[in-house]
Amino acid sequence: MSNRRRRRNTTEPKKPFSTTAYVAAGVAGASLVICLGTLLWSYSVAGNTPRLAGGISMLAFVASVLSFFAGAGVFRNQTYNRKSRWIGLIVPAIAFVVWIGIYVAGLVIG
Repeated sequence: MSNRRRRRNTTEPKKPFSTTAYVAAGVAGASLVICLGTLLWSYSVAGNTPRLAGGISMLAFVASVLSFFAGAGVFRNQTYNRKSRWIGLIVPAIAFVVWIGIYVAGLVIG
């Protein structure tokens, strides 16, 4: 028998959740709530919303884009639980797609 020491295959335990991923998902969720609110507001006043609604919507869109990039950055980090990384990527991606769809529909419909 060899007197060499055997290497033990130990892995570090993964951290249970990533706060950055959950913050990114929360910001994207808030962005979707703002999206729904401004859509309902615009529908209730027959499209005659003030410019403030457009400004709020644009800020929510920028927040969803930034949260998407933050979630994508955390997704590559392997030290966190896989579920939290997916939540931090999927929710901002959905918000980003919804906002892009609304802006494209606005450009097409005119």
